Amino acid sequence: MSVQVAAWHDRQQRYIHYSTGVFRQLLDCLARPGKLNRLEDPIFLDDLPTYYSARRQAQVPFNRYALGALMTLLDGEVSFTLAADGHWLSESDAAVYWLALRTGSHSAAASEATFALFCDGKSGGLLRELSLGTLLEPELSATAIYCVERLADEREQLSGPEVISCALRGPGIPDLRRLQISGLEAHELELIKATRGVQQSSIQEQSSEPLALEIGQDNEQARTLSADEASDKKESDSSGDFALGVDVYLIDATGLCVGLPRTTRLVKG
Repeated sequence: MSVQVAAWHDRQQRYIHYSTGVFRQLLDCLARPGKLNRLEDPIFLDDLPTYYSARRQAQVPFNRYALGALMTLLDGEVSFTLAADGHWLSESDAAVYWLALRTGSHSAAASEATFALFCDGKSGGLLRELSLGTLLEPELSATAIYCVERLADEREQLSGPEVISCALRGPGIPDLRRLQISGLEAHELELIKATRGVQQSSIQEQSSEPLALEIGQDNEQARTLSADEASDKKESDSSGDFALGVDVYLIDATGLCVGLPRTTRLVKG
């Protein structure tokens, strides 16, 4: 076996080991929203692509942990899109070509992309263009990855004027989890929140008519709830079966990752 072939084989084995472990961690992040997982360093990425940062006025390397996580999720049956400084990168961009070449995946329009990577902690409103799925096929919703500077839970206190604190509730969270984020624009949290909660339309199809719910074992007993009351009850009781919206990962510069699935409710502060 030649030296080149041996080196390629070793690289492939390291990638398989890496992707298997990181895939499990990404699943765990969505199963336990708000839990911080430290992703393995993708040491096989020795030629990171770059994007232009208007804030730094220079070409900046991609977050290697976020890029490695995205590569783990991509294959020939899914698609992706990349964004920086509030703009989608074109199909001819070097970073898009780099990622497609190494994963067998392909770039797509935002409304059709399976995964989206926001390189610099902001989407500039582009998050709204991603697919939310449909009531019949909620699994068609997109997954977004945000690159941020730092993540921390209630055990650590981040400082700085740009630190965002939020509380998380929903399936997979025993009671409440608190999360601190540095490097995510404050408006992005509102955009993320705006992509969820749309399962209410599956209750009453936007109708203002009262909704009758049967309680107890006797069908003769019924209580009529207003539309608002029914929506509140559905949101508190729902297991997310009909939830639409974008699943979100936040990955910081040290490799910490947190999942915010579309069933998770976010409260700032």
